[in-house]
Amino acid sequence: MFGTKERHEQIMLKLIQNSDACNDLAQEVSDLKDMIKNIDIHHIVNTMECFIESTAYIQHILENAQIDKKESDQQLTITTED
Repeated sequence: MFGTKERHEQIMLKLIQNSDACNDLAQEVSDLKDMIKNIDIHHIVNTMECFIESTAYIQHILENAQIDKKESDQQLTITTED
C-alpha cells in the first residue's frame, strides 16, 4: 500500500466532500435553468416599452419647459425695456 490507512481515509473523505459539492452545484445550475425558463420575456419587453415612453414624455415636458422659460425670459426683457 502507498500510504497509511489514515491517509487513505482522508483522501476518501475529501473525494466524498468534493462529490457532494459537485452535486450541490449541479442542483444550483438546475434551479437556475428553471428560473430562466420561467422568466416572462413579454413582461420585460412591456416594462421596457413603458420606460422608453415615460422617458420620451419626460423629455418632451422638459423641452416644453425650456421653451416656456425662453419665452418668459424674452417677455421679461421686453417688459423691462419699456
